[in-house]
Amino acid sequence: PFILRGAGEGLLLASVLEQAGILQFFETALLIYSKEVQLQKNSPEIFDLAARKAGRSPGACVFVGENVQERRHAANTSPDGMKVCPHPLLAA
Repeated sequence: PFILRGAGEGLLLASVLEQAGILQFFETALLIYSKEVQLQKNSPEIFDLAARKAGRSPGACVFVGENVQERRHAANTSPDGMKVCPHPLLAA
């Protein structure tokens, strides 16, 4: 699993996940913060990086997000693009 965070500091998000009691469910090496890698979720490159860090092809990965354009970028990561779906709370 990995998280792509569009804004904010990685330490802040890790702190929030820890306070929520769910940080242990994430592999620290797979947490990707756009500010730290100088990539944004408005391009396929960050999704490609996430797949590579996970040791998978983009086609073997799933991106769940509320932003339709971010989902489009994830789907366009490579010829076999990521699978995408809307955030469950937004799916009607």
